[in-house]
Amino acid sequence: MSGQHFPNTMRTWIDERLSRGDHGLEEVHGHIMDVYYRPLTIYCQGSSLRHIAECEEIVSGFFVSYVHRLDYLERWRTSGIRLRRWLMNGLHLHAKDLRKQQQRHGRASGMIEEEVSEPGADAERIMARAMLQEIARLAMEKTRAEAAESGSEAHVELFHRYEVGGEPIESLARSQGVEVPRAHVMIRTARRRFVRHVRDLLERDGVAPEQIDSEVRSLLEESA
Repeated sequence: MSGQHFPNTMRTWIDERLSRGDHGLEEVHGHIMDVYYRPLTIYCQGSSLRHIAECEEIVSGFFVSYVHRLDYLERWRTSGIRLRRWLMNGLHLHAKDLRKQQQRHGRASGMIEEEVSEPGADAERIMARAMLQEIARLAMEKTRAEAAESGSEAHVELFHRYEVGGEPIESLARSQGVEVPRAHVMIRTARRRFVRHVRDLLERDGVAPEQIDSEVRSLLEESA
C-alpha cells in the first residue's frame, strides 16, 4: 500500500487523548470504531477472511481483542505505519487466531493458512474506497451538526445538492430564493467546513497537516 510508512514525530489527537487516561482511551476507541468499523467490514467481505466467519463477527471480535488494548495502540504509535494499515494487519492476526480456534475444535473450513497471511491488492483498494466514503460521511455529519447550531442548514443543503447531486447553480439559487452569487458563497462556506472536518479526521490518525493533501490523493489513487 502506497504511503504506508510515515515519520511519527508529531503529537497527534490520539497521543493527546491517550495521555488523559481511561476517559481519553474511550474517546480513542470511539473514534476508531466510528471511522474504521464499516471499512474493515467491507474490506473483510472482499478478502479471504470472509471464509472464516461472518465479517461483522470478525471485526467486532478484533475491536474487543486488539483495539481496546492500550498496548496495541501504543505499538501503533511507534510503528511508523498508517493506522488503516495497522488495523488491516491486526484484523488478519485476529482472523488467524479464530482459525486456530476452529482447528482446535475441528471446525476449520479447510482454507490453507497462507490465504489469511497478507492483505491482497484488490481488497486494499476496497478498503481505501470504503475509507473515503466513511470519512466523507462522517465529515458531512459534522458539517450538518455545525450548520444546525449556527442556523445555516441551507448552506449545507446547497453544497450537497451541488457537489453530490450535480444540480445547476441557477436552479439551486432559485430554490433558496437567492441570487446566484449568494448561492456560490453559501456553497463555499459549507465546503470549507466539510474540508476542515475531513482534515481533522485524517489528522486524528497521525497524518501531519502538511501531508493531508497527499494522503487524500493516495486514498483516491488506491481506491481507483
